[in-house]
Amino acid sequence: MSLAARATDLEGGRPGRGLVYPYVLLVWLLPVAIFAWFFQRETARGWRGLVALLIGLWAGSSMRDHLRLLRQYLVTPPPSPHRVMAGYLVSNGIQYGRAVYWDAYLITFLARERAIVTPHEVVRISSSKALVDAHAAAAVTLVRQPCDGGVRVAAWCVIGPAGQRP
Repeated sequence: MSLAARATDLEGGRPGRGLVYPYVLLVWLLPVAIFAWFFQRETARGWRGLVALLIGLWAGSSMRDHLRLLRQYLVTPPPSPHRVMAGYLVSNGIQYGRAVYWDAYLITFLARERAIVTPHEVVRISSSKALVDAHAAAAVTLVRQPCDGGVRVAAWCVIGPAGQRP
């Protein structure tokens, strides 16, 4: 079987697509391979030392930038609206809620399951949905801005049961 035919078989009829993706990941190793080849072939100590020095300077500058970014993150962490919402729900004794998929599980995790928020659409954890459904009278709804008739918290509007303010 030819290479093109195997590639077609891998991707369900689209020629050439099956072999491309795995090898793209190897591109990151190309500089390492080039430097390894250079150090195997080059015999002059001066050139080897100069290239090693340049690699060291490049790695040092990269390390300096990474450490500066880490320090900045530790000193002034970026805002986390999901953490703010989790804190709001826990501090106000709100134990059950509904939100969109991408917000629900993250808020539940950050609240350490002291507030259980389940998504409106795709449900991955059925026990959480069952808990929220069992306590539907006390469950709030978290909707993204704009906020009409609820309490504005971070990026959400918290609407209490039956549309009242929590």
